[in-house]
Amino acid sequence: MVIRTMIFYSDEQPSVVVIKGMFGIGKTTLAREIYNHPNVVKRFEYRAWVCVSNVLTMKEIVIKLLDRLSSVNGKSMQSSSYFERVNNQLLQGFLGDHLEELRYFIVLDDLPKHIQLRSFLLALKAQGYGKSKLVVTSHMTHKDLKTNSHDVHKMEPWDPIMS
Repeated sequence: MVIRTMIFYSDEQPSVVVIKGMFGIGKTTLAREIYNHPNVVKRFEYRAWVCVSNVLTMKEIVIKLLDRLSSVNGKSMQSSSYFERVNNQLLQGFLGDHLEELRYFIVLDDLPKHIQLRSFLLALKAQGYGKSKLVVTSHMTHKDLKTNSHDVHKMEPWDPIMS
């Protein structure tokens, strides 16, 4: 179901897919399988994977995405040291501007609950969000991802006795 949403029905399905479940259930493994799927590689011009965990701020996430973007679309980019001096809102707008012409596939792996995504999602949505995908893996429900516009895939433990 998740791979179908990401590859085959990309333009009609929600642009944000959340893969959630308890620790160690395979969320990252599933996201990695999708990320490396040949059809995803072929379909999306820009792919980026950021392991968030509890060590990154939203600003650091955006800087990592901008660093990875610099080699993709040929537009001139500022240096990482410039990005570090700029406020988060300007960085998110800058990311949105550079993603404008690209079909992108971004994975935010192991997103903790304290990361604020609202302005990040708005910056991406303003730039042709429908043709692109954002995948979020998390073990908890994130308040900015509790809407009907997001596809949530809840991973459950597999019980061989019940099969």
